[in-house]
Amino acid sequence: MVSSWLAERIAAMDRAPTELSNALAANDPAPRAADEVAQLRRDLAEANERQAIQDNRLLVRDRELQLLRHSHEQLVSTLDAASDGILTLRYSDNSLYYNIRFVELWGIPEEQLDALDDAALVAFQAARVKNPEALLSSIAQRRANPDTEDYCVIELLDGRVLERHVLPQRLHGRCVGSVITYRDITDRMRYEEKMMFNHLVLENSPPMYWIDRDTGTLVYANPAFCRSLGFQPEEMLGMKISEYDAQSRQENLADLEENLQKAKGPVSFDSRHRRKDGSLCDVRLWAFKAESAKKSIYVITARDVTAQKRAEQDKKRQQAMVLSLINSMPDPVFYKDPEGRYLGCNEAYTTMSGRPMSEIVGMTCFDLFPAQEAESIHARDKATLFSLQRRCSENWITYPNGRRVLFETQVSPLWDENAEPRGVLGICRNITERKLAEEDIRRSKELAEEATRMKSDFLANMSHEIRTPMNAIIGLSHLVLKTDLAPRQRDYITKVQTSGQHLLGVINDILDFSKVEAGKLDLEQADFQLEKLLDNMSSLIGEKSHEKGLELVFEVAPDVPTCLVGDSLRLGQILLNYANNAVKFTEKGEIVVSVRASERTETDVLLNFRVRDSGIGLAPEQMERLFQSFSQADTSTTRKFGGTGLGLAISKKLAELMGGEVGVESEYGKGSSFWFSARLGIGTARARELLPNPDLRGRRALVVDDNQYARAVMVDMLEGMTFATVQVPSGADAVEEVRRAAARGAPYDVIYLDWRMPGMDGMETARRIKAMGLASPPLFLMVTAYGNEELLREAGAIGIDSVLVKPVNASVLFDTTMGALGGRRDGVAAGSSESGPADGRLAALRGARVLLVEDNDINQLVARELLEDLGLVVEVADNGQIALDMVQQAPYDLVFMDMQMPVMDGVTATREIRRIDRLEALPIAAMTANAMEQDRRKCLESGMNDFLVKPIDPQQLRTLLVRWIRPMASREAAATVPAALEPTPSAVPVAPAPVAAARLGLDGLPQGIDGLDTKLGLSRMAGKKTLYLAMLKRYVAGQKPLGGELRTALGAADLATAERLAHTCRGVSGNVGATLVQARAEALELALREGAPAAQVEQHLAQLEAPLAALVQALEEAQLA
Repeated sequence: MVSSWLAERIAAMDRAPTELSNALAANDPAPRAADEVAQLRRDLAEANERQAIQDNRLLVRDRELQLLRHSHEQLVSTLDAASDGILTLRYSDNSLYYNIRFVELWGIPEEQLDALDDAALVAFQAARVKNPEALLSSIAQRRANPDTEDYCVIELLDGRVLERHVLPQRLHGRCVGSVITYRDITDRMRYEEKMMFNHLVLENSPPMYWIDRDTGTLVYANPAFCRSLGFQPEEMLGMKISEYDAQSRQENLADLEENLQKAKGPVSFDSRHRRKDGSLCDVRLWAFKAESAKKSIYVITARDVTAQKRAEQDKKRQQAMVLSLINSMPDPVFYKDPEGRYLGCNEAYTTMSGRPMSEIVGMTCFDLFPAQEAESIHARDKATLFSLQRRCSENWITYPNGRRVLFETQVSPLWDENAEPRGVLGICRNITERKLAEEDIRRSKELAEEATRMKSDFLANMSHEIRTPMNAIIGLSHLVLKTDLAPRQRDYITKVQTSGQHLLGVINDILDFSKVEAGKLDLEQADFQLEKLLDNMSSLIGEKSHEKGLELVFEVAPDVPTCLVGDSLRLGQILLNYANNAVKFTEKGEIVVSVRASERTETDVLLNFRVRDSGIGLAPEQMERLFQSFSQADTSTTRKFGGTGLGLAISKKLAELMGGEVGVESEYGKGSSFWFSARLGIGTARARELLPNPDLRGRRALVVDDNQYARAVMVDMLEGMTFATVQVPSGADAVEEVRRAAARGAPYDVIYLDWRMPGMDGMETARRIKAMGLASPPLFLMVTAYGNEELLREAGAIGIDSVLVKPVNASVLFDTTMGALGGRRDGVAAGSSESGPADGRLAALRGARVLLVEDNDINQLVARELLEDLGLVVEVADNGQIALDMVQQAPYDLVFMDMQMPVMDGVTATREIRRIDRLEALPIAAMTANAMEQDRRKCLESGMNDFLVKPIDPQQLRTLLVRWIRPMASREAAATVPAALEPTPSAVPVAPAPVAAARLGLDGLPQGIDGLDTKLGLSRMAGKKTLYLAMLKRYVAGQKPLGGELRTALGAADLATAERLAHTCRGVSGNVGATLVQARAEALELALREGAPAAQVEQHLAQLEAPLAALVQALEEAQLA
């Protein structure tokens, strides 16, 4: 330290004279010469003189050292008394000096002080700070730059905060060390934080300002207060109260002081402040006093209550308005507190209670009404408060004059501004007259329901009475038409049957309308194919449209699902109604039936159906009357065209039941467009893909038709099958287009020709194109609405490859085109390639035993003839009792049961049959003229399986037979195999029937060929024998190689081609009446479509090949080939 260093320097100076004297004394003068001695003495004298001077200097230095020691002691005492910790570092030897405060600040133990050096001190300090890295970095920077100042704040682990200041120590312009001071600023930091927090609180508090109590001037305003008035803070300082408070003056401070003294705490009051822009705002102020040694102020906080004041005023106005409204209401109104005491009421209520409102307020219902009525009212009010829901009750109230009135009271909870229930509000309404009216309505409803029941019974009886003779008229005429008749006789009988069908349609319209009006028409939900529905429709109206020379076009958008779920019968009923009207009111042009999808989800689709015609059209006043019951366009059309006027009304109701609507667009003289929408489910069956084999895709096709809509629809279907299609409107244009295409080196592969076109018809067009001698001649497919013999002969003579009968659907178009391109000729393709479900399996039902239970002789005759004509064995029972005895004595495959019979009716007989265990599975179908829905339900509930309405529709009859009678193989197996061991139909092998000797009958048709229903085939050719024979010839040529073609396709794993071949075989087989082959082809097609195992496909193929080969052989032997 400094004191030890100074002591060493003084001791050295004291030793210097003594050392000099000893040195002189050490020289022995005896042996020396005298002069030398003298010299030595002189030298000694000089040395003594210098010693004296030196001694004098030493005395001066002693005094200086004493002063230095005193100054050093004062410096040490001063440094130790300093409030800051001081540390000095000398760079020459890294020696340290520190005062007592430094040791205290850092808490250095006394035992460590002697060994404390620079490195140990740095380590000691680093171990006691929160951020040692920052401290070490600061020390490193000081050592790297010793001649610079440094400042930092250090936070110790014990929470104290030190301020560190480093100053360089210079001597003669050179840095020789550092002086480091440490100051404890913990309290200062806390104070500054507190002040900063207080400042932030003030700055972010709600509006607040301070007023000097002595001067009344504003000495502080926080930002919120300044913003509320639009001033800057510096603008408000020094303001008088009157400058910003519109209701206060300086003298008001005395009142404020007095109020504060009385309250002995904060006070609140309302005032109005003036903003900088001069506008006023309502404020609520809270004030208290704050005093210090030097100043006394009023601290005032402010809250803008302008909106609250306005809301309170609005609330008062609303309350006044509500009270005025309540008093003006003619119905009695009251309001009560939670305890049931009246808080108020209107004048009507005072009239009802017979007391003024001043008396009513504070009372309860027990004070106003008899005990029984009061108990009911009190319970209602309590229930309203408990549930917090509006309640309605009916109470008889006795007026003061004795008159009793029935009141309907609506009681609701009353809520306060905090959404808490504060009572109830009730409104009473006199419903005495309404109750009397409701009673009258109830009685009237009962009378109306009784009248409806009587009407339904009447309709049911009339339906039965009318249908019974209608069954004879239609059934017998149908049977007569199947016999040989003279032309005039056939014409008469045909007109009889047509008139009967028309009358039946009228009866059905009336019954349907009755069901719709009664709300008893239920819709079926079943899978159906849209294409088949449209095919059936085209077959029903096609002949009528063709007879009038109308073009019938079907246009189905590609996004319309082919398999749908809904009531196909009712959907077809609407379409057929629209289409029949279109045919009826159109003399020339076309009828276009289109289907579009407008909305679609994963499970259903909204379809828009439209039937557009080019007929007479409708005037606006006529359209207004459409879709109304018993309404038609006008009386003249009624006289000309007939009709009940119910068809459109029924269609409208049916569309609404299907979730849709109906409409019409028309212009008088230019045609009409009737539309409806229906929401239908989307079926799960996989749609058939109409795509040709890869080697047939992209073929070029030319469509020739003078009707633009028929042309457009054909083009859409072909392009969907990947054909490159061009369309022209006439034969001349077709000839020129074929010539240009050949010149371009892009000839057409197939040409679709309309038969009848103005100018050059289809036949002439084909002749001229063939006459060109093209290197690659196209195939010709004639499209016509007339499948007559003359057309077929002419088509065959000029080399037409195939004939399509309109209207053409996508499936028929695809099959015919693929057959033509594949080199086979399938002959005429009818508008529907698929026959009904019954036609393909009727042959297997021949010989089945049927019991006909019917009491009417004519009905027995009609039904028996129809059934025997289908090859069934029919037995007749005149009533239910006889039938009950017969079914117990002999086995039957099906029972047809009439409902109304003497002795025992059909329903009772069915119930009795079902009580017999072994007859539980016997199929029983109602065959009755009772067509009402309740009749159907009654039959099914009794145990019947199905329902057939008279007059008997032959097609519906065939469908029912196929549905319930087991095929022949199953019946034979059932006769020999116990029921428990009866195999499933798929497990019963089907062997081909032996080929019977084929021959031509007197009618020129082949007879005795198993699996060929010539009557069915002839009916599909509209009774034209020549056309049917031509079809049979083409059938033999086209289907003979089918087995090999199928095996080739299956061997190449070309399942699409195999499916197409099976589908084509099914369609053409159904057209010629080859029912067995049709059924086998359908089974094979279904197996291919569903991806059945190869073994199963092979089984179906074998089951098809045998009957097909037998049929072809039989037809060849009949000399048809």
